[in-house]
Amino acid sequence: MPTGNGFNEEALVHATGQPNGQKAKLVILLRRYQELNGLSLAELGKASGVAWVTLSRLFGGNLAEVSTDKLLRIFANLGTHIEIRVDLNPQANGAGRVDVRAIAEAARTNRAIPPECDGPDGR
Repeated sequence: MPTGNGFNEEALVHATGQPNGQKAKLVILLRRYQELNGLSLAELGKASGVAWVTLSRLFGGNLAEVSTDKLLRIFANLGTHIEIRVDLNPQANGAGRVDVRAIAEAARTNRAIPPECDGPDGR
């Protein structure tokens, strides 16, 4: 159910298990960034270089609004550190995985990292 501010976390959390799951996790983390920094949608838009209306649609669950690459550029524009790591030693069963997670958010904010964005090693 959408909240009064247009953020539809329930839809985004549900989407984390769907084909666009990693993109949904990035949008959830972007929203966390906004909250942690006390930014309005207009301020986040200005800082990230993205129109506030686009951010509003993203937070409402419209994942088709931007690509994953665009989301990564948004985070870079905000001054966050992004790390993409590829382990070239495949798992024994040949199945790999993609993880999106916030690192050290809990240490900076004394808040728990949202479980929908938590990686398998608890970081």
